[in-house]
Amino acid sequence: MRRRDLAGTKLRVHPREKFDAYSTIRKAAIRQPSLMQNNNVLGFLFMLPAAVFLVCFLTYPLGLGVWLGFTDTRIGRDGVFIGLENYVFPG
Repeated sequence: MRRRDLAGTKLRVHPREKFDAYSTIRKAAIRQPSLMQNNNVLGFLFMLPAAVFLVCFLTYPLGLGVWLGFTDTRIGRDGVFIGLENYVFPG
């Protein structure tokens, strides 16, 4: 006797398991893909460290540079927000 699984492929059934519904359900549950076998989830998990690295070492310094461009900060003292005054051509 042959049966088909959910994908439509034929399964061989041992004669003792012909009428054993529990073994069929158990085998179907084992074949279910887990979350760690999903390619989308694995791709996201592998890209997560790179995304954290980019945020920490690229995005933060870029934002800080933009913020410092709008202040009159000098080394050793806090700056005051002056807006576009740093970008005005004196003349």
